[in-house]
Amino acid sequence: MSFQASQIQEETNLSMNAMLMLNSSCQGLIQSNIEEVDTPWYPILSGELRNAEELVIDWRNNGFLYFKYAILNTMTTTGQEFLNNQTVIDNLYNQLNSNYSVTLKEKIVSQLQKLAAPISNISVQMEAYSQKLTEFGSKMQVIHSNMESTISKVQAEESVLKDEINEINKKIENLRKQIKIDREAIAKAKAARKKGILETIFGVLLAPFTLGASLILAGIGVASITEAESDISNMENSISGYQKSIAGDQINLSKDQVEVATLKSLLLGTGMTLDDMNLISSSLQVLKVSWSALGTELGQIISKTEKAENAQEAVVGQAWFDAACLEWKTIIPHAENLDNRTIQTKHISIGNK
Repeated sequence: MSFQASQIQEETNLSMNAMLMLNSSCQGLIQSNIEEVDTPWYPILSGELRNAEELVIDWRNNGFLYFKYAILNTMTTTGQEFLNNQTVIDNLYNQLNSNYSVTLKEKIVSQLQKLAAPISNISVQMEAYSQKLTEFGSKMQVIHSNMESTISKVQAEESVLKDEINEINKKIENLRKQIKIDREAIAKAKAARKKGILETIFGVLLAPFTLGASLILAGIGVASITEAESDISNMENSISGYQKSIAGDQINLSKDQVEVATLKSLLLGTGMTLDDMNLISSSLQVLKVSWSALGTELGQIISKTEKAENAQEAVVGQAWFDAACLEWKTIIPHAENLDNRTIQTKHISIGNK
């Protein structure tokens, strides 16, 4: 059978890690900030940033709960349906094997058909979750595009800062790429057996002007169920290196010029949020295929049982059913373990020294 606990566990871990990454990106975006300046563009850009923050607040508060209900709880409930019916179905198969009858065969088919709905419900709940994600992503894409357009216009007007802006923008883009690499490595690291979820929110002072303060604060989040402490430490070092380099490019600029030259760092939060949404979507798609395969296999077993003309043909389904129950006995505790984990958040400020 293609239904394997190890595969389901791995795919569930990847989906949960992607969800946690989005959850942390939301918090990072909430903490992002731009210092007020008396310019025509400030109300526009700060309003767009505020729209992004307001959009992610609901997902930050409820995204984990959505995932628990749509994925983890539904998996557990479906698995329990299999295990709760195992004794009844096995007894019917054993009776059929001893004394074949159409009545017994029909009872088995009826019992197996009852399991189709719970399996289908997994796909239904995942689709509902994906729909929420799609709607969220569409709104965020509009905000991100608006911010990108506003920043481009503002920076284009500062022709005397063209070289400085280009250099800083290049480093911000390289920082974005490095963060993406680091976060993907963390998401794919080996899942930790211990309970708990480690979340780290970096507050990056990309336009520092006094000790502990910055014209622009970029919030960068990372979270995972994996054993990734060393990866997170490496990520901190990478971010710190870019922060120092960008700050070094600002030495000869005025306060207002520094802010304009560093505006694109505000796109880190919205960009990471969009990246995480895409990661969840692709992870869930893989998981959907596995659950769809289980439903297909069950349908095939039901069909073969209905067509069986003797006990030998009918009881082939018992081997499949018992094998599926065995896989569920591994999947259920894993899903419950993930469901019971809580998030522990650590805040790290970069660039305040």
